Amino acid sequence: MSSPTAQLVPACHVLAQVGTTGVWGRFVATEIEGLQVGDAIVCQTGRGLELGRVRMIDSEPGLAEETVGPVVRRATDSDLLTWQRITAAAPAGIEACNRWLEEQGFAQWVLDVDVPLDGMRLYFHFLGDVDDALDDATPTLVEQFDQATGIRRFTQAVITGCGPNCGSDGSGCGTSGGCSSGAEGGKSSGGCGSCALRGGCGTKSH
Repeated sequence: MSSPTAQLVPACHVLAQVGTTGVWGRFVATEIEGLQVGDAIVCQTGRGLELGRVRMIDSEPGLAEETVGPVVRRATDSDLLTWQRITAAAPAGIEACNRWLEEQGFAQWVLDVDVPLDGMRLYFHFLGDVDDALDDATPTLVEQFDQATGIRRFTQAVITGCGPNCGSDGSGCGTSGGCSSGAEGGKSSGGCGSCALRGGCGTKSH
């Protein structure tokens, strides 16, 4: 008799690189015909919907292999256009954040901002130690970034295009300061103040 666990074996596991920083992770792929190495995919991580690139496909995964999340779909032209807009707009947002930090007398700098494809949360990578004052300032940094880039205006289609339950529902990167605060429903309510350069935010990779 087959066990309940055995009945849940996915069609395949996909090893992919996701996000701006190209973090590696293993994802469950089902009902996606003809998926090939090199294909762009939209996958669910603890940070939200992210664009990934397939690097390896395992058609006979082991039951004990841990995965980050599911492959939601093969990336559409709209997904790729949204990603291009995110990457093109990000430098202006980083510049705005650093200008505000300098005006406020902070010694730290924003080196990079990782934006998931659905735009629901922003993940800041700082140069310098992240203290309580910087943690408290991250909601304002989110606002500065959003005002300079308008990213959330064109990321909403990523969410609505794949159903009302898609989007960012994770708990962040699990660092001690917490990265679960973010922008819900288009309203800026936080960021990721605990992600310094030495640690950073990242999806779980295996």
